[in-house]
This record gives sequence, C-alpha cells and structure tokens, in this order.
Amino acid sequence: MTVKLHCFGESGNAYKAALTLELAGMNWEPTFVDFFAGAARSAEYHDLNVMAEAPVLVHGDFTLSQSGAIQQWVVDQTGKLGGAPEDKYEVLRWLLFDNHKMSSQAGVTRFLMNFLPEDKRPIAAIKFLQGRVMAALNTLDTHLEGRTWVVGKTMTIADIAKLRLPFLS
Repeated sequence: MTVKLHCFGESGNAYKAALTLELAGMNWEPTFVDFFAGAARSAEYHDLNVMAEAPVLVHGDFTLSQSGAIQQWVVDQTGKLGGAPEDKYEVLRWLLFDNHKMSSQAGVTRFLMNFLPEDKRPIAAIKFLQGRVMAALNTLDTHLEGRTWVVGKTMTIADIAKLRLPFLS
C-alpha cells in the first residue's frame, strides 16, 4: 500500500517527512495541500488533521501529523534511519530540539521574510527570530565538532531534521 503525504513544497517540515520516506525506501506519493489558499483550514482537511498543518501522512486507516512523529513512524516501519537501539532517546532529544529551537522559529522567520509583502514584514520580529535560530545553530555546530552525524555512527532522522537555512545569516 502506498503512503500518501499531504504536503506542499514550501514547507520545510513536509520536506523532512518526504526526505525521510524517500531515504528509507518507502513507497509513497505526495498529495498537494494548497496551504496558502487556505486548504489546511477547510472542513475537509480538518477531518484529516485537526491541527490544520502539513505534512500529514496517511497509510490505509492510519493518519499521522507532525514531521518528527512521521519520521519516527518511518523508522518504526522500516528499521532504517533510527541509528543503534541505544541511541533511540538521543535521536528523540535532537528531534525535539529541532522542533522547539530550530524548525518552528526558522519556519516563521522564513514565512515573514519570503511570503509577506516587503512593506508588511516585522523587521524587529525577524531579527529576534534570526537570533534565536542562530543560537540553536551554534548549539548544533558545537555538538557536531569532531562528529559526522548528530547521533551515533550513521545518518538518522536527527540529521534529516536539521535544515540549515541560508536566509538566517
């Protein structure tokens, strides 16, 4: 059965979920969500995901949102990209770090900088968010000194979750 990923190209979180599906070798296909036209706030989409967000993974009767949860589901289904069993919680720790300190703030920053008309961009908020993301990236850079991967000896979903976005500097 083919996994469907409800997503749109501008979403970094959808990208992480799609990349994880692809790298794990799962049979999947994208289902476009016209997010900027309000599709995620429609009644139909609400039935799919009450959080009104993308991505959303659908596999038969199973539905799951949130990129980190989707990434872990892929690991659980395929046995790939999870690292060594003893690294499970360290991978989870870095996924949560990404969701809380990096992706959420980077996504808002990216939206404010690229999808709002220039005259409506809140420069002070953008600068504040850029500072927060740069601090998180500095934490990650320090952690990666002398290492190839975020956790363990192979690529994991913790590595896929880390998207360094060039617009932040």
